[in-house]
Amino acid sequence: MRKLATTLALSLTFGAAEAATFTTLINFNSVNGAHPGYDALTLGADGYLYGTTGGGGATGDGTVFKLSTAGVLTTLASQSRTVTGSNSSGGVIFDAAGNLYGTGGGYGSSGLQGTVFKVTPGNAISLLASFPSFVGLNVGLTATPNGDMVGITQTASIFKVTTAGTVTTLATLPQAGIAQPLGQLTVDAAGNIYGTTENGGLGVTAFNNGYGTVFKLSNTGVLSTLVSFTGLNGANPSGKLLLDGAGNLFGTTRSGSGGTIFEISNTGTLSTLATFSGIGIGQTPTGALLMDAAGNLFGTTLNSATGGYGTVYELPKNGSLKTLATFSGLNGSEPYAGLTADALGNLYGTTLNGGSNALGTIYKVGDTGFVPFPSAVPEPASWALLAAGLVGLAGMARRRQQACAA
Repeated sequence: MRKLATTLALSLTFGAAEAATFTTLINFNSVNGAHPGYDALTLGADGYLYGTTGGGGATGDGTVFKLSTAGVLTTLASQSRTVTGSNSSGGVIFDAAGNLYGTGGGYGSSGLQGTVFKVTPGNAISLLASFPSFVGLNVGLTATPNGDMVGITQTASIFKVTTAGTVTTLATLPQAGIAQPLGQLTVDAAGNIYGTTENGGLGVTAFNNGYGTVFKLSNTGVLSTLVSFTGLNGANPSGKLLLDGAGNLFGTTRSGSGGTIFEISNTGTLSTLATFSGIGIGQTPTGALLMDAAGNLFGTTLNSATGGYGTVYELPKNGSLKTLATFSGLNGSEPYAGLTADALGNLYGTTLNGGSNALGTIYKVGDTGFVPFPSAVPEPASWALLAAGLVGLAGMARRRQQACAA
């Protein structure tokens, strides 16, 4: 659990600056979109960052965009409530042909709520699949090893959708009326699915909706609860889980003191790695964690001690939480989404609100000491990226094990 060879860290670490540098790349202004979603940006093979906004654009219903690392934003497509859905709050993923897929909200006048859309390399957007009223989709899709995509609805149903648009319900979580999924699913190389619910689990009463769970849906269709939070060990997990090559899961809870970072070992043991106090470091972490090649963890909090607008933080491999950047409202507010790293170790993220127009931002944090993986070259598709990432993390895990045995 979180052990790494010293030689690996020394061989990969480049000189970290004394302080991280913060740059606001985009202030959304409604014309170019408004209020980017809850999922991290996707780094494409072309080096651009891809994502969605929940509003703005040509129709006011949201956009799909790409951003150069120099800060040039291009709107690829505008969503439409009556055609492809609207108010996307999830990220996007690629297929092997370069098509983008994402999720939307309200659709048309037929009572549908929740859509899957497709954007071709020529930037044509179309409806791929839709869901009945009151189902709803809050988060984006995740690629599976066999080329399908999986997601989870607000009503706690795990589904599979093919690139042809066929939707299959795989399972519905227990306490479906209580357990609210707010994070993307995570899929391992064997096709097992992992996720979190903000509520539900042990201790549910008429006065308490529970403190949330981590669940697993095996590739044979068996649904199990890995962890049921109690409040003392954290409460209300809401971000996507991070899976390393050894099968350990990492995530955050937004409550339980000021929130926690946790690890679930591949044997099922829950450990609290850090607790947020709000004093000097922020609180309420919600976005997915990002791990570098040295085993350091990076993420965001919704609140901070100075003004309450959020932070970007690091949990070093063998250290304590530290703040890399603080939001003031003017440079962004409420960074719900996690971070994305480029091949140089720069970190990118979005804020739901704030900025010069109070409609959200895209930002860059450099000079953090983030250690890229040696083979951190974007692949042409999310499916390929999934495989490459698992191979890279597995290699890191093997090196960890060798170091522990030495």
